[in-house]
Amino acid sequence: MQSNGTPSQERLSYTNRSNLEYIEQQYLEYTQNPDAVDPQWRHFFEGVEFASTHDLGSTLNEKELNVYHLIKAYQDYGHLKADLDPLKLSPRAPEKLELQQFSLSNDDLESTFKVGALIGLENAPLKDIITHLEKSYCGTLSAMVADCDSDVRSWFHRQFESSSQPQLTAEQKVKIFKSLAKTESLERFIHTRYVGTKRFSVEGGDALLPMLETAVEFGTQLGVEEFVIGMAHRGRVNVLANFMDKGLDIIFADFDGKIIDKTGYDGDVKYHMGYSADKDTENRPCHISLAFNPSHLECVAPVVCGMTRAKQRRRKDTKERKK
Repeated sequence: MQSNGTPSQERLSYTNRSNLEYIEQQYLEYTQNPDAVDPQWRHFFEGVEFASTHDLGSTLNEKELNVYHLIKAYQDYGHLKADLDPLKLSPRAPEKLELQQFSLSNDDLESTFKVGALIGLENAPLKDIITHLEKSYCGTLSAMVADCDSDVRSWFHRQFESSSQPQLTAEQKVKIFKSLAKTESLERFIHTRYVGTKRFSVEGGDALLPMLETAVEFGTQLGVEEFVIGMAHRGRVNVLANFMDKGLDIIFADFDGKIIDKTGYDGDVKYHMGYSADKDTENRPCHISLAFNPSHLECVAPVVCGMTRAKQRRRKDTKERKK
Protein backbone atom coordinates (compact mmCIF):
# COMPACT_ATOMS: atom_id res chain seq x y z
CA MET A 1 0.00 0.00 0.00
CA GLN A 2 1.39 3.39 -0.98
CA SER A 3 1.21 6.56 1.04
CA ASN A 4 1.54 10.17 -0.02
CA GLY A 5 2.76 11.30 3.39
CA THR A 6 6.30 12.19 4.32
CA PRO A 7 8.73 9.43 5.45
CA SER A 8 8.36 10.61 9.03
CA GLN A 9 4.57 10.36 8.82
CA GLU A 10 4.70 6.91 7.29
CA ARG A 11 6.91 5.63 10.08
CA LEU A 12 4.69 7.13 12.78
CA SER A 13 1.29 6.63 11.16
CA TYR A 14 0.13 4.58 14.14
CA THR A 15 0.13 7.66 16.41
CA ASN A 16 -3.42 8.82 15.76
CA ARG A 17 -6.68 9.06 17.65
CA SER A 18 -7.93 5.69 16.44
CA ASN A 19 -5.08 4.04 18.38
CA LEU A 20 -5.51 5.81 21.72
CA GLU A 21 -5.98 2.50 23.57
CA TYR A 22 -2.63 1.27 22.25
CA ILE A 23 -1.00 4.61 23.04
CA GLU A 24 -2.35 4.49 26.58
CA GLN A 25 -0.88 1.01 26.97
CA GLN A 26 2.48 2.30 25.79
CA TYR A 27 2.24 5.21 28.19
CA LEU A 28 1.47 2.98 31.15
CA GLU A 29 4.49 0.86 30.28
CA TYR A 30 6.54 4.04 29.98
CA THR A 31 5.55 5.17 33.49
CA GLN A 32 6.76 1.84 34.90
CA ASN A 33 9.97 1.59 32.88
CA PRO A 34 10.83 4.33 30.32
CA ASP A 35 13.56 2.18 28.76
CA ALA A 36 11.09 -0.61 28.00
CA VAL A 37 9.32 1.35 25.26
CA ASP A 38 10.59 2.27 21.82
CA PRO A 39 12.80 5.42 21.89
CA GLN A 40 10.28 7.21 19.63
CA TRP A 41 7.55 6.67 22.22
CA ARG A 42 9.84 7.61 25.09
CA HIS A 43 10.73 10.94 23.50
CA PHE A 44 7.08 11.56 22.69
CA PHE A 45 5.90 10.94 26.24
CA GLU A 46 8.73 13.05 27.67
CA GLY A 47 7.72 15.91 25.40
CA VAL A 48 3.96 15.81 25.99
CA GLU A 49 4.43 15.23 29.75
CA PHE A 50 1.42 13.09 30.30
CA ALA A 51 2.22 12.78 33.99
CA SER A 52 -0.07 15.73 34.69
CA THR A 53 -3.15 13.78 33.59
CA HIS A 54 -4.32 10.33 32.51
CA ASP A 55 -7.15 11.71 30.42
CA LEU A 56 -5.59 10.76 27.11
CA GLY A 57 -8.73 11.57 25.21
CA SER A 58 -8.41 15.26 26.02
CA THR A 59 -4.63 15.57 26.36
CA LEU A 60 -3.58 13.66 23.28
CA ASN A 61 -5.56 15.53 20.66
CA GLU A 62 -5.01 15.15 16.97
CA LYS A 63 -3.29 18.51 16.57
CA GLU A 64 -0.67 17.57 19.16
CA LEU A 65 0.09 14.43 17.16
CA ASN A 66 0.32 16.43 13.95
CA VAL A 67 2.81 18.85 15.50
CA TYR A 68 4.74 15.86 16.85
CA HIS A 69 4.99 14.51 13.28
CA LEU A 70 6.16 17.93 12.11
CA ILE A 71 8.91 18.10 14.74
CA LYS A 72 10.15 14.60 13.88
CA ALA A 73 10.16 15.48 10.18
CA TYR A 74 12.37 18.51 10.82
CA GLN A 75 14.70 16.43 12.98
CA ASP A 76 15.04 13.72 10.33
CA TYR A 77 14.73 15.68 7.09
CA GLY A 78 15.38 19.33 7.91
CA HIS A 79 18.64 19.08 5.95
CA LEU A 80 16.58 18.90 2.74
CA LYS A 81 15.56 22.50 3.33
CA ALA A 82 18.95 23.67 4.65
CA ASP A 83 20.99 26.34 2.89
CA LEU A 84 24.01 24.15 2.11
CA ASP A 85 24.85 25.23 -1.44
CA PRO A 86 26.71 28.57 -1.56
CA LEU A 87 26.24 28.69 -5.36
CA LYS A 88 22.49 28.08 -5.06
CA LEU A 89 22.65 25.40 -7.77
CA SER A 90 21.02 22.59 -5.81
CA PRO A 91 17.26 22.96 -5.30
CA ARG A 92 16.02 22.84 -1.72
CA ALA A 93 13.01 20.68 -0.85
CA PRO A 94 10.79 22.67 1.56
CA GLU A 95 7.61 20.94 0.35
CA LYS A 96 8.32 17.95 2.61
CA LEU A 97 7.99 20.26 5.61
CA GLU A 98 4.96 22.29 4.56
CA LEU A 99 2.15 22.50 7.10
CA GLN A 100 -0.45 20.81 4.91
CA GLN A 101 1.70 17.67 4.83
CA PHE A 102 0.86 17.31 8.53
CA SER A 103 -2.81 18.37 8.42
CA LEU A 104 -1.87 21.77 9.82
CA SER A 105 -2.48 25.25 8.42
CA ASN A 106 -1.66 28.90 9.03
CA ASP A 107 -4.68 29.02 11.33
CA ASP A 108 -2.74 26.84 13.78
CA LEU A 109 0.33 29.11 13.99
CA GLU A 110 -0.93 31.01 17.04
CA SER A 111 -2.12 27.87 18.86
CA THR A 112 0.09 26.49 21.64
CA PHE A 113 1.20 22.87 21.84
CA LYS A 114 2.59 20.89 24.77
CA VAL A 115 4.56 18.62 22.44
CA GLY A 116 6.89 21.56 21.84
CA ALA A 117 8.61 20.33 25.01
CA LEU A 118 10.42 17.87 22.74
CA ILE A 119 12.58 20.80 21.64
CA GLY A 120 12.45 22.74 24.89
CA LEU A 121 9.39 24.88 24.01
CA GLU A 122 6.51 23.49 26.03
CA ASN A 123 3.19 25.32 25.53
CA ALA A 124 4.71 27.40 22.74
CA PRO A 125 2.84 28.70 19.70
CA LEU A 126 3.32 26.63 16.58
CA LYS A 127 4.98 29.58 14.85
CA ASP A 128 7.68 29.64 17.57
CA ILE A 129 8.18 25.88 17.29
CA ILE A 130 8.67 26.16 13.53
CA THR A 131 11.01 29.15 13.89
CA HIS A 132 13.16 27.18 16.33
CA LEU A 133 13.23 24.13 14.06
CA GLU A 134 14.11 26.25 11.01
CA LYS A 135 16.95 27.88 12.92
CA SER A 136 18.18 24.52 14.20
CA TYR A 137 18.07 22.42 11.02
CA CYS A 138 17.53 24.64 7.95
CA GLY A 139 20.37 27.14 8.14
CA THR A 140 23.89 26.77 6.74
CA LEU A 141 24.60 23.84 9.06
CA SER A 142 22.45 20.73 9.37
CA ALA A 143 22.61 17.02 10.10
CA MET A 144 21.31 13.89 8.40
CA VAL A 145 21.00 11.32 11.18
CA ALA A 146 17.64 9.62 10.54
CA ASP A 147 19.32 6.24 10.00
CA CYS A 148 21.60 6.44 13.04
CA ASP A 149 21.03 4.69 16.37
CA SER A 150 18.52 6.40 18.64
CA ASP A 151 21.21 7.51 21.10
CA VAL A 152 23.19 9.13 18.28
CA ARG A 153 20.10 10.86 16.93
CA SER A 154 19.17 12.12 20.38
CA TRP A 155 22.65 13.57 20.91
CA PHE A 156 22.56 15.43 17.59
CA HIS A 157 19.05 16.70 18.28
CA ARG A 158 20.10 18.08 21.66
CA GLN A 159 23.12 19.81 20.17
CA PHE A 160 21.28 21.33 17.22
CA GLU A 161 18.23 22.39 19.23
CA SER A 162 20.18 23.88 22.12
CA SER A 163 19.67 27.61 22.57
CA SER A 164 23.15 27.98 24.08
CA GLN A 165 25.13 28.09 20.87
CA PRO A 166 28.82 29.06 21.29
CA GLN A 167 29.61 32.74 20.85
CA LEU A 168 33.09 33.36 19.46
CA THR A 169 35.17 36.31 20.56
CA ALA A 170 36.96 38.49 18.03
CA GLU A 171 40.24 36.86 19.03
CA GLN A 172 38.84 33.36 18.46
CA LYS A 173 37.50 34.37 15.05
CA VAL A 174 40.92 35.69 14.04
CA LYS A 175 42.53 32.46 15.22
CA ILE A 176 40.12 30.38 13.16
CA PHE A 177 40.72 32.59 10.12
CA LYS A 178 44.48 32.18 10.43
CA SER A 179 44.11 28.41 10.65
CA LEU A 180 41.91 28.34 7.53
CA ALA A 181 44.27 30.72 5.69
CA LYS A 182 47.27 28.49 6.42
CA THR A 183 45.28 25.46 5.32
CA GLU A 184 44.25 27.08 2.03
CA SER A 185 47.76 28.43 1.32
CA LEU A 186 49.36 25.00 1.65
CA GLU A 187 46.74 23.39 -0.57
CA ARG A 188 47.21 26.05 -3.27
CA PHE A 189 50.99 25.70 -3.18
CA ILE A 190 50.94 21.91 -3.45
CA HIS A 191 48.36 22.10 -6.23
CA THR A 192 50.56 24.54 -8.18
CA ARG A 193 53.95 22.99 -7.43
CA TYR A 194 53.01 19.31 -7.72
CA VAL A 195 50.50 19.30 -10.56
CA GLY A 196 48.94 15.88 -11.09
CA THR A 197 50.47 14.42 -7.94
CA LYS A 198 48.16 12.31 -5.80
CA ARG A 199 47.76 14.34 -2.64
CA PHE A 200 44.30 13.74 -1.12
CA SER A 201 43.57 17.42 -0.60
CA VAL A 202 41.65 18.65 2.45
CA GLU A 203 39.62 20.95 0.20
CA GLY A 204 35.96 20.74 1.14
CA GLY A 205 36.88 19.75 4.68
CA ASP A 206 39.02 22.75 5.60
CA ALA A 207 37.14 23.16 8.89
CA LEU A 208 38.97 20.03 10.10
CA LEU A 209 42.02 22.13 11.05
CA PRO A 210 40.35 24.73 13.32
CA MET A 211 38.20 21.90 14.70
CA LEU A 212 41.30 19.97 15.79
CA GLU A 213 42.85 23.12 17.25
CA THR A 214 39.68 23.79 19.24
CA ALA A 215 39.46 20.18 20.45
CA VAL A 216 43.04 20.32 21.74
CA GLU A 217 42.50 23.66 23.47
CA PHE A 218 39.39 22.37 25.25
CA GLY A 219 41.07 19.07 26.04
CA THR A 220 44.15 20.57 27.65
CA GLN A 221 41.90 22.91 29.61
CA LEU A 222 40.29 19.78 31.08
CA GLY A 223 43.68 18.26 31.87
CA VAL A 224 44.22 16.02 28.83
CA GLU A 225 47.94 15.35 28.32
CA GLU A 226 47.94 13.22 25.15
CA PHE A 227 45.82 12.90 22.03
CA VAL A 228 45.76 10.00 19.59
CA ILE A 229 44.30 10.61 16.13
CA GLY A 230 43.29 8.21 13.39
CA MET A 231 42.23 9.68 10.07
CA ALA A 232 41.76 8.97 6.39
CA HIS A 233 44.20 10.03 3.66
CA ARG A 234 42.19 13.14 2.78
CA GLY A 235 43.62 16.17 4.54
CA ARG A 236 46.42 14.18 6.17
CA VAL A 237 49.24 16.28 4.70
CA ASN A 238 47.64 19.49 5.92
CA VAL A 239 47.07 18.05 9.38
CA LEU A 240 50.72 17.04 9.57
CA ALA A 241 51.95 20.46 8.46
CA ASN A 242 49.54 22.93 10.07
CA PHE A 243 48.30 21.05 13.12
CA MET A 244 51.21 18.83 14.11
CA ASP A 245 53.92 21.19 12.83
CA LYS A 246 55.77 18.59 10.80
CA GLY A 247 58.54 20.36 8.88
CA LEU A 248 57.56 21.49 5.40
CA ASP A 249 61.05 20.56 4.20
CA ILE A 250 60.33 16.93 5.12
CA ILE A 251 56.86 17.01 3.59
CA PHE A 252 58.07 18.50 0.30
CA ALA A 253 60.98 16.07 0.24
CA ASP A 254 58.39 13.30 0.39
CA PHE A 255 56.63 14.79 -2.63
CA ASP A 256 59.97 15.08 -4.48
CA GLY A 257 60.81 11.47 -3.72
CA LYS A 258 63.71 12.42 -1.46
CA ILE A 259 62.76 10.53 1.64
CA ILE A 260 64.28 11.95 4.80
CA ASP A 261 63.46 9.09 7.10
CA LYS A 262 65.92 7.05 9.12
CA THR A 263 63.66 4.01 9.07
CA GLY A 264 64.48 3.44 5.40
CA TYR A 265 60.79 3.22 4.54
CA ASP A 266 60.28 4.05 0.87
CA GLY A 267 56.51 3.62 0.48
CA ASP A 268 53.68 6.10 0.27
CA VAL A 269 55.07 8.04 3.21
CA LYS A 270 53.10 11.26 2.93
CA TYR A 271 49.82 9.36 3.21
CA HIS A 272 50.44 6.29 5.34
CA MET A 273 53.17 7.09 7.84
CA GLY A 274 52.31 8.02 11.39
CA TYR A 275 53.75 10.95 13.26
CA SER A 276 53.95 12.32 16.78
CA ALA A 277 54.86 15.70 18.18
CA ASP A 278 54.63 17.90 21.23
CA LYS A 279 52.26 20.82 20.86
CA ASP A 280 51.97 24.00 22.90
CA THR A 281 48.52 25.30 23.76
CA GLU A 282 47.23 28.25 25.76
CA ASN A 283 46.69 25.96 28.75
CA ARG A 284 49.54 23.44 28.81
CA PRO A 285 51.76 21.49 26.42
CA CYS A 286 50.46 18.15 25.17
CA HIS A 287 51.61 15.26 23.00
CA ILE A 288 49.79 14.31 19.81
CA SER A 289 50.13 11.01 17.95
CA LEU A 290 48.77 10.38 14.46
CA ALA A 291 48.38 6.67 13.84
CA PHE A 292 49.87 4.94 10.82
CA ASN A 293 47.19 4.21 8.24
CA PRO A 294 46.45 0.47 8.02
CA SER A 295 45.93 -0.94 4.54
CA HIS A 296 42.21 -1.19 5.31
CA LEU A 297 41.13 2.16 6.73
CA GLU A 298 38.18 0.70 8.62
CA CYS A 299 40.76 -0.87 10.96
CA VAL A 300 42.10 2.53 12.09
CA ALA A 301 39.61 2.83 14.97
CA PRO A 302 40.80 -0.30 16.84
CA VAL A 303 44.40 0.71 16.09
CA VAL A 304 43.82 4.08 17.73
CA CYS A 305 41.99 2.48 20.67
CA GLY A 306 44.93 0.11 21.18
CA MET A 307 47.46 2.95 21.05
CA THR A 308 45.41 4.96 23.51
CA ARG A 309 45.09 2.05 25.93
CA ALA A 310 48.84 1.44 25.79
CA LYS A 311 49.52 5.09 26.57
CA GLN A 312 47.07 4.93 29.46
CA ARG A 313 48.80 1.88 30.89
CA ARG A 314 52.18 3.53 30.54
CA ARG A 315 50.87 6.54 32.46
CA LYS A 316 48.98 4.32 34.91
CA ASP A 317 45.93 6.29 33.86
CA THR A 318 43.42 3.45 33.54
CA LYS A 319 40.57 3.35 36.02
CA GLU A 320 41.92 0.32 37.88
CA ARG A 321 45.57 1.47 37.91
CA LYS A 322 45.53 5.22 38.52
CA LYS A 323 46.64 6.28 42.03
